[in-house]
Amino acid sequence: MDLHHRAPLPVEPEREFVWSCSYYRLQDACGSALGVCEESIDTTDRYRAHQRLVLVNEADTLIDTTLDLKKQTA
Repeated sequence: MDLHHRAPLPVEPEREFVWSCSYYRLQDACGSALGVCEESIDTTDRYRAHQRLVLVNEADTLIDTTLDLKKQTA
């Protein structure tokens, strides 16, 4: 469940997409396997938003250490 796959689409080879993929066993009423179902959800926007937050957090940490007045005056 929730495996992440990154790849471009054939119609947009210059743009990478991110999908969350989950796989489920399909079975009949007796429990015999019928096959596998795959559910894919486009999570590209969520992935990119997360990447931006990581970048902002890293920048905040670096900027915070350079603005620490206690360390500069000691």
